Amino acid sequence: MSSRIDWTFAETGALISLWQQDHIQKMFNSMCRKKPIWEDISKQLKIKGIDRTGKQCEVRIHTMTTKYRKIVKANKESGASPKFCPFFEQLDEVLGTKASTAPPCLIDSGIKTSVPEMVDDNNNEVPCENECRFCNNDDRKSRKRSNTEDLMTSFLEMQQKSEERFFEFEKKRMEMEAKEEENRQKREEEQEKKQQDFLLELS
Repeated sequence: MSSRIDWTFAETGALISLWQQDHIQKMFNSMCRKKPIWEDISKQLKIKGIDRTGKQCEVRIHTMTTKYRKIVKANKESGASPKFCPFFEQLDEVLGTKASTAPPCLIDSGIKTSVPEMVDDNNNEVPCENECRFCNNDDRKSRKRSNTEDLMTSFLEMQQKSEERFFEFEKKRMEMEAKEEENRQKREEEQEKKQQDFLLELS
């Protein structure tokens, strides 16, 4: 079990999964003292093999929620391509409404995923009659919103699959480490038994 300061992707995912549970959020909203809640989360993480103190859990969640809020604010104020962060969907379920624009890439995750930009080709517009001069603009806006929602859905599905593969990899890695530790202990026991048998033969 790890007690280092840095959090891995899998550890952060396990922490957020606990933190976002309804009964945990109800306790945060109803209790003045938060320390017992963080200690309880810490205990649940230890069961999963993640050795973190309640304070470390609190600081990590504060870091992730701060990053989430900065990204939401920047996306609302900036006209540039919106940004995204790991576990945005899970954080958004607790902290706010889901973003209405599709993210082009992951931030600070080491993974970059391009999302096609939607460009209106004004040179290909076909003039219409005066009574419906704005209908094409409305249609384009509607299609653009639909395409954006489709991109958002596809991106979130891709992120979820990526996280699932990562967690599966971590699970297999931990199983392999446990198996290696078990084999090591067996070898040590066998070696010790051989030494004892050898000493008995000498005596």
